[in-house]
Amino acid sequence: MTVFRVRVLALTLGASVALSPAPQAAIPPADPHTLDMRLGRQLDSWAASGRQFLLVDPRGDGRAVEVLGDVSTARHIAVLVPGSDQTLANFDGGPANPRTAPARTARLLAGAIEAADPGSVALGRTAVVAWLGYDPPDGLLAGARSEPAIAGARALLRFLHAVNPRGSAHLTMVCHSYGSVVCGHLAPVLRDAPGRVGDIVVLASPGMDVGSAAELHTTARLWAARAEGDWIGHVPHLRFAGLGHGADPVSGYFGACVFSTRGARGHAGYYEPGSESLRNVVRIVLGRGGRVEYAGAAPRKGCDAHIEGTRDGRE
Repeated sequence: MTVFRVRVLALTLGASVALSPAPQAAIPPADPHTLDMRLGRQLDSWAASGRQFLLVDPRGDGRAVEVLGDVSTARHIAVLVPGSDQTLANFDGGPANPRTAPARTARLLAGAIEAADPGSVALGRTAVVAWLGYDPPDGLLAGARSEPAIAGARALLRFLHAVNPRGSAHLTMVCHSYGSVVCGHLAPVLRDAPGRVGDIVVLASPGMDVGSAAELHTTARLWAARAEGDWIGHVPHLRFAGLGHGADPVSGYFGACVFSTRGARGHAGYYEPGSESLRNVVRIVLGRGGRVEYAGAAPRKGCDAHIEGTRDGRE
């Protein structure tokens, strides 16, 4: 099999990626730097497109962090944390994740932000980060364990130190499926992050490895949502013998701000264009908590507060 040798890149923030495969070489398959031709072509296409990556690491299932916008000037930064079965090979989409691919969801969110606040991403006021900076579990059984989430939370905290070193931006974590378990382990250590993660959004969550929002011990505002027809609602919300992720974040007793997902359907439908789900995520990212449409009952105290330093959520 023809293979490509590709450098492992650990990039400084704000720098664009130059992905240049070395000349073709026959490298033993056991070599962690070996990529098949399809992935080599994918990285070539990324380099040619001018896309902005902060990290590309082809070892194992691979890691990648892509930015839409400018994190160095943004007042609002959304960091999207994906769930199970995401890899470098399907970062743009594939049979396993046609609607939940990190690059796809980041573009849908960035497009909706631009529609709500023209020029916000293009002019550097808001940035969206597709963060595949950890190794998500493969499949449901592996996804019932917490070890990948614990490792992911450590990596995510390091990333937050790098992406917002002066603490000047309002950060929103948008965590889908198993990504919400990662954010559950991140939340208690956010006091160690520079600046402020103002909001944590969990979509399609199997749980956050806690019994309630209070157990997260975080100052970030916690939002949760579940779309109609999402199979995750049938997963037992318990934790036993190291399996499962605890209480349901959209339940009334958990203590999250639960918002409407009208127009979205299924486990992969939260970024559906035109849905109330996507509009609500945009409002949260832009600090417009007072405009969020809630699911069912009135919001609990503190859910509709605006981000400090903004007026009605606008700069």
